[in-house]
This record gives sequence, C-alpha cells and structure tokens, in this order.
Amino acid sequence: MLDLKIAAMELVVHPPGSRNAVLASFTVNLGPIRISSCAIVKNEDGSIGALIPRSRYGGKVVKFRDHDDFETFNQLALAAYASLLRCNEPRAKTRQVEDAVEDALALAGL
Repeated sequence: MLDLKIAAMELVVHPPGSRNAVLASFTVNLGPIRISSCAIVKNEDGSIGALIPRSRYGGKVVKFRDHDDFETFNQLALAAYASLLRCNEPRAKTRQVEDAVEDALALAGL
C-alpha cells in the first residue's frame, strides 16, 4: 500500500455556461514523489472521479500497478474534495445570517 497524501487542493471556478469538466485541481504526495496537476472531474454520466495528469503526448504521467492503490488515490481525492466543499459552504451561510441580523437591527432602528 502506498503512502498517499493530498498536499493541496483548490476549486476551479468557471464562467457560467462553461462546459469544462474540471471541478478542482490538486497535488498528491506519493511517498517521496509529488504529483501536481491532478484533477477532480465530472464525467458525462454525472459521476465524479479523480484523474492523474497526462503527458503532452497523451499518455498518463503516472500509472498505478495495483488497482487497490488507484482506488485509494481516488477515494482520498474525492474525500478531500467533499471536505473542501463543506469548508466553503458555511461561509455563504454565515454571510446570509450576518445580513439577516443587520436587516433586523436596521428594522428595529438600532
């Protein structure tokens, strides 16, 4: 089993109407090796998966010899993506609550 850790992940923001399937980009540490430009993508069937980068010649930069290692990579990346989405949600809700409190105070004349 490989020592896999997500080193960094960021959401990819697209303009409205964009058909780009990349939802997030991330870097993964595989033991002593760091792989950049990995991606969380939305597939045509609506499922979400993690991908390792491809070379400019079309092949994969890294290949997993063991399918279990690839599954671990995929699950770890998707868990990090879900966590990143959860971390970004409360900010919007907190702002809505703050706005509602300000409106209530303004209505009360305070």
